[in-house]
Amino acid sequence: MSELNSFWRDLSGARRVGLLLGMALIVLLVAALAWWSFRAPYGVLFSDLSDQDAATVARELDKLKVPYEVAANGHSILVVENSVHKVRMALMGRQLPLHGGVGFELFNNAEFGASDFVQKVNYQRALQGELTRTIGSIEEVQSARVHLALPEQGLFRKDSSRSKASVTVAMKQGHTLTPGQVQGIQRLVGASVPEVKAEDVTVLNQHGIPLSRSAGDDGSSNSLVAGGQLDSKKELELHLSEKASRVLEKLFGKDGALVTVDVALSNVQSKVTTEEVLAAANLPKEQIPTGVLVRERSVTRDIGGEGDKSAGPVTTTQESDYLTGRRTEQVVSAPGGVARIHVAAVVRAVEDEQQLVHARELLQAAVGAQLARGDMVTVYSMTGAGIAKSPASAIDTGRKEGNEEPLLPIRHSATSEASNVVRVLVVLLGVVLLLVGLSLWLKSRSRPSALSRNESLSADQREAVLRSVRGWLDGDGGVA
Repeated sequence: MSELNSFWRDLSGARRVGLLLGMALIVLLVAALAWWSFRAPYGVLFSDLSDQDAATVARELDKLKVPYEVAANGHSILVVENSVHKVRMALMGRQLPLHGGVGFELFNNAEFGASDFVQKVNYQRALQGELTRTIGSIEEVQSARVHLALPEQGLFRKDSSRSKASVTVAMKQGHTLTPGQVQGIQRLVGASVPEVKAEDVTVLNQHGIPLSRSAGDDGSSNSLVAGGQLDSKKELELHLSEKASRVLEKLFGKDGALVTVDVALSNVQSKVTTEEVLAAANLPKEQIPTGVLVRERSVTRDIGGEGDKSAGPVTTTQESDYLTGRRTEQVVSAPGGVARIHVAAVVRAVEDEQQLVHARELLQAAVGAQLARGDMVTVYSMTGAGIAKSPASAIDTGRKEGNEEPLLPIRHSATSEASNVVRVLVVLLGVVLLLVGLSLWLKSRSRPSALSRNESLSADQREAVLRSVRGWLDGDGGVA
């Protein structure tokens, strides 16, 4: 002990402070190491939770007296790693109202004596919750909300308004819903809720932008049909354009032709009913078709006097009853059929007029154009060889065939030639300027520089230069 005291007294003040700080640091490091060694590691119980779901899970963990930690700014909950699965199964068994709603587990603890109105409200809440969970399971959807507008109905009262639904989806970062997925959500809600049609379901994103097309105010789906026809028109035009482009590419080479296709769709729904009489079977061909004879009756009547019946005229009436069959046929054409196809193609160069005619025939066969329907196929050459049109597009304008004016006037070709001349002149001018600059640069490189010379001045020359500089400084004009 005396040695420690003498050692402490021999230390200066700075050394005493350093010794104390070192000992304190060692104690803290040992304590931290012991805490880290005996502390159980934590694992992720739930992640990517909303604030409401995180609060619900934390409340249940408090009830179960399970220690937990909150991470990721409150969006993840951690528990002891060796009990993650056990705690997760315990929470799932409690049927927590995650994702902002409850499902049909709401009726697990049904209250006796609840009114019919309360039961209807609970059923609507449960239905909304189940739809929310289903929509939230889509990969691109982070969260969803479903609202149902169900009119009140009763035994003696039925609301005339239609049932509707609205769905709000919050997308994950960098993800969007395709039109097919939006239509799938509409069909899901329409198939899950009675008296709700798919066109009466509105789908919005988190920014309030509608992702679905709604029906008209009168309940018709005209806007849906129009939107579907527009998509069908674009897809059909793109498909036909690709087919026509492949044909022209094989004929004129790559980038040798440009083609565009316009398709007019019919938006009229027609219904044709045909009814005809079926004749009896096994009749000769020359006989008029009749039905099956089921009854025949002959009546003879004397229209003479009452006294002498034998002398008066006699009329005979014969009646026949036939049983005939009928065949009724109904043909319904839905809107969206092709009404007309217009194809326009421009090629760079052709050998003769016959090549344009062949190209038009190939395009007509590729896109399925029907001249009897009024379809039109036009092929034009940029070299002015001519224009090949389908016969259905040839309109009589009072001009003789073969005297049609070209689509591009002659002045266009003159302008093209002038532009080519200007380009050639500009190129020549640039070449001349480049040559002049190169010659000047070579000349400057070949000129000797006084500073680059390796020759040194003699003593007399240095003396003359020195006298010249002194004379210039004295102002007498220098010494030669």
